[in-house]
Amino acid sequence: MDEPWVEKYRPKTLDEIVGQEEIVKRLKKYVEKKSMPHLLFSGPPGVGKCLTGDTKVIVNGEIREIGEVVDEISNGKFGATLSNNIKVLGVDEEGKVREFNVQYVYKDKTNALIKIKTKMGRELKVTTYHPLLINNKNGEIKWEKAENLKVGDKLATPRYVVFDNNKDNENIDLVRWIAYYVAEGYIKDDKIIFTHNDKKIINKFLELTKSLFKDAKIIEEDNCITIISKEALEVIKKYNLANKRIPNNVMNSDALKVFLDAYIECDGIKKDNKIILPTTNKDFAEELSYALLKYGVIVKLEKVNNIYKIIISEEISDKIIVDVEKINYICEKLGIKNVKLKSNILGYNECRKLCNAILNRIYNQLDKIRDLDKIRDNKLLDCIGYLLFLVSNEIYWDEIVEIEQLYGDFIIYDLHVPKYHNFVGGNLPTILHNTTAALCLARDLFGENWRENFLELNASVSKDTPILVKINGVTKRTTFAELDKIYFKEEDEEYKDVNNLEVLTVDDNYKVRWAKVSKIIRHKVEKILKVYLEGGAVLELTGNHAIMMLSENGLITKKASDIKVGDFLLSFTANIEGDLENINSNISTLITKNKRISDIIYQMPIDKRIKYLKELFDCKGKLDIIKVPTISKDLSIDIVWLSRISGFESYMNKIILKNNLKKSDLLPANIIIKLLKKIEDKINGNWRYVLRHQLYEKKERVSKILIREILKMINKEELSEEELNIYYLLHKLAYTDLHALKVKKIEIIDYNDYVYDVSVPNNEMFFAGNVPILLHNSDERGIDVIRTKVKEFARTKPIGDIPFKIIFLDESDALTADAQNALRRIMEKYSNVCRFILSCNYPSKIIPPIQSRCAVFRFSPLKKEDIAKKLKEIAEKENLKLTESGLDAIIYVSEGDLRKAINVLQTAAALSNVIDDEIIYKVSSRARPEEVKKMMELALEGKFMEARDLLYKLMVEWGMSGEDILNQMFREINNLNIDERKKVELADYIGETDFRIVEGANERIQLSSLLAKMALLGKK
Repeated sequence: MDEPWVEKYRPKTLDEIVGQEEIVKRLKKYVEKKSMPHLLFSGPPGVGKCLTGDTKVIVNGEIREIGEVVDEISNGKFGATLSNNIKVLGVDEEGKVREFNVQYVYKDKTNALIKIKTKMGRELKVTTYHPLLINNKNGEIKWEKAENLKVGDKLATPRYVVFDNNKDNENIDLVRWIAYYVAEGYIKDDKIIFTHNDKKIINKFLELTKSLFKDAKIIEEDNCITIISKEALEVIKKYNLANKRIPNNVMNSDALKVFLDAYIECDGIKKDNKIILPTTNKDFAEELSYALLKYGVIVKLEKVNNIYKIIISEEISDKIIVDVEKINYICEKLGIKNVKLKSNILGYNECRKLCNAILNRIYNQLDKIRDLDKIRDNKLLDCIGYLLFLVSNEIYWDEIVEIEQLYGDFIIYDLHVPKYHNFVGGNLPTILHNTTAALCLARDLFGENWRENFLELNASVSKDTPILVKINGVTKRTTFAELDKIYFKEEDEEYKDVNNLEVLTVDDNYKVRWAKVSKIIRHKVEKILKVYLEGGAVLELTGNHAIMMLSENGLITKKASDIKVGDFLLSFTANIEGDLENINSNISTLITKNKRISDIIYQMPIDKRIKYLKELFDCKGKLDIIKVPTISKDLSIDIVWLSRISGFESYMNKIILKNNLKKSDLLPANIIIKLLKKIEDKINGNWRYVLRHQLYEKKERVSKILIREILKMINKEELSEEELNIYYLLHKLAYTDLHALKVKKIEIIDYNDYVYDVSVPNNEMFFAGNVPILLHNSDERGIDVIRTKVKEFARTKPIGDIPFKIIFLDESDALTADAQNALRRIMEKYSNVCRFILSCNYPSKIIPPIQSRCAVFRFSPLKKEDIAKKLKEIAEKENLKLTESGLDAIIYVSEGDLRKAINVLQTAAALSNVIDDEIIYKVSSRARPEEVKKMMELALEGKFMEARDLLYKLMVEWGMSGEDILNQMFREINNLNIDERKKVELADYIGETDFRIVEGANERIQLSSLLAKMALLGKK
């Protein structure tokens, strides 16, 4: 496979940089003189925090290893690789599970990792600086670096995962037969052997075999069937069923429930209100957990004597530690009474109910607030935001039980999700955070010693960390190791810009959504932490990797190395809508190799996924908890992720169906309690009675239902500004997709491989893990990092005959004010041995003392002729015929982005050696400008139905997203033959629609509404 051209033709030296002649000229002078000042670049955001390659992720609805996904995108190359149309699961601001685009993937090396284990069986290996979203004993929910995690912290994991759904209708009988075979079948001497102690199961398998395979010759013995059938052997061979995995097509269709139902019926062991699904295959166990999580079934994964057990049980705790001080502050400031918390540990639903009750009381009095001091009370607003998160999140908090520091040479991976900066990954789904750099100058300055004298701040998760992503719009549950194969090509690549990758993250309302990844990063480490959480959730990450946790200030980061057993991390369950509506009966689309859930299932609509899973698990009447037996770790992880994006709580060995047994409604109680205590006087009710179990029985988690119940006791009119912040936070928490998972164990393990991370612009959070845990891709912007890691590197002398070292700070505009002031002092003190390069999007956010010490370089957009020249050069080298229409089309769709232009050219070259406009618009999922213009003109002429039909054509036939359509509509405004006033109104309509879609509204409904407004506008 040819490497991505964006990497093949990426500039390695200053001479290769296109379209920035003046900047290159100035930089070359620095190289000639071996001297330079501090530099400030205005450029794209950066990356850094990574996971090990075997970390599971849901990529475009398919559960895969992140290393595999990254390698696939990057062709194994190190560094960042731009990705196209890749989506993963993450959580939004409200803790809701959502689907996000991955902008790029990343592969790197590191010598230290942190391995995290949780109570539910999660295992994560991440870099020490990799942030993870946690809920600690103080009730804080924040991103914390892996190295700062503590046993007892609770990891954020999704309560459900979303898989894209297959439109094809699967052969249900064949799916059921496959499930039976995967559970108890095997091949010996070209004969299929099926054994079971239950005669009813034997008879069912027998009848299915007779119905499906007409050439079958059957030999019946006691508890055993021997089948001689070429047709059956062909099915097993064709779909590689011997590997004990859920087929991808099954994972991405309603047939998943049929599969799980039959599998549990055949292999499930019911014992003491538990369903146990044993298997010797770890991948299959994790895959089953993901599939169950699609339906919100939270399971626990245990390993006993090399047997992996997926446990579905009523006894699984679903608690969150709430920040009582924040809650009390809201109540006090807003005069909310009778909100009493007996414990800071609440159940998920209890926490939501409490926060919702408080928020309702705040809302009821909001319009009557006259005290401007309350409105300006930032602390209050922050506390309300925390409450809002507790109400709305779809996170299950899995307790970390073990943290281990790992040392060795590791390869790490990451995905960059713009804005939300988190994605879901891990052996059990876990919310993971994600985090480029300008290396040409360093290469030219230092030559072979460039890496030793160049510092970038990275933290990562292990390669086998599961993650749910979207690649080119197709949902996959994968791992960072799989992403490595996709995106990295060269051995020394560490960063990859991506534009086709999305991960799951959380938005500002703590709702899980898809977000684009801008970069994926990797580096090798020797040791990592392994964090074990409830439900068999496991995270492997470096100690400096930050995990998202809940605090009285909302979501915060905490280093994995600081997580302790008992902390609560954040998982999720969410209803992530799929794009596909129908499934045909073509069996060739049903099964995938290695018995994995099909990508198609992840893309199905929620109702079909739910129906599918319910039918699958309803074996003998209704079940509260489903134990998922599996011999495939990957299949188990697939089920966990699939279940959680479909609104069901699941773990490595079980799916939780009964509401009062679910942890997906629970948040750390201490955080909620802290928040409520801060506004206690404003709570008009006995909130302490509502939270009596958390306050007095010391239950660690609280239900979101209780949070909502308490919010109803709050009169918003009585709240100060600071108290209002608390109320809004509580409201977000009461409705979040996030929930708390308790950390059960943390250990340091030898790793010696790549760890990975993704960068999610403007968010930096993503879900990863066998059970989704909310991770942070970067927490390298604080004062502690500046004072320790940066200072330590800056004070040492450079290696070799080098006048100075370089510290590169990407996304420097995200540095806190304190960190910038500390950085200024370091720049002054160590200027004789060190130079800083700061890259940012907004130079105005850099404090003046730093700006005055830097030579400022502002990179201008590339001119059309510069892009055309480079594309013609590549076309000539690749023996392509690039027509003028094709060149114009590439320039149009790339919008001045050379990397995107090169990616489009390579994609088109895979289909034809003649590149014209037709093929460009086809591969770029863009419509011709004239078609978009025609749609707009039809709407303005009042022909709404015709315009809407054309809209659906653009979305279905061209595969355009709502954002793509809005961007093209915006570009066509000036080409419309309407007056300026209407153009202004139209631009306003488009902006409003874009905002609604970004916030998670249905694309088709919003775009149809936009066309309706245009139709009315045209009549004015």
